[in-house]
Amino acid sequence: YQRRVRGAMDVNTIPLFRNFLWISLKTDNSEVKPFCKESYSVVERNVLKTLLQFTFPDVHLYPKKLTSQDLRPSNYTFALTNSKNERLFCFCRRFHTEGKVYPDCLCLLSDKPWFTLFWAILEVIDIRLKKASFYHMTLFLSSCLKAPIDQHTNALVVTVVGEISSRYVYFREDREI
Repeated sequence: YQRRVRGAMDVNTIPLFRNFLWISLKTDNSEVKPFCKESYSVVERNVLKTLLQFTFPDVHLYPKKLTSQDLRPSNYTFALTNSKNERLFCFCRRFHTEGKVYPDCLCLLSDKPWFTLFWAILEVIDIRLKKASFYHMTLFLSSCLKAPIDQHTNALVVTVVGEISSRYVYFREDREI
């Protein structure tokens, strides 16, 4: 993990994010456990195990009676630090699909602590999964990875390849270095 010192590092040299995971819950021998439903690329086994624990720290509460708050999407972030003191930021969006017993969680893993940007991207992913398909969501993710960040405006302009007029513009906050 490197903090950007103004003018010292091009933000486009490090990929926008390392991975995307779709994590859900399932019942296994009468015990509710988190599992990785989908992954954009391969995740190290020890990182995945830790992610599953942090993504659903309240797994012991399931199954539970759902409240109106449970049905609303929620965003949260946590950071994993390795033995070299490198941080991996995990941006999560937990949501509940109508008719399902358990919630799902979408996670973007990045070296960049850009909370506002990643929460906006997760919201689009959530919408794409609900209204379109996993394929449309992966088109969006691959377009995000290809989109450069403008150094002067801090804008990320994402044009989704394979779709007509799908363009998203995100602005990274100055304080999110």
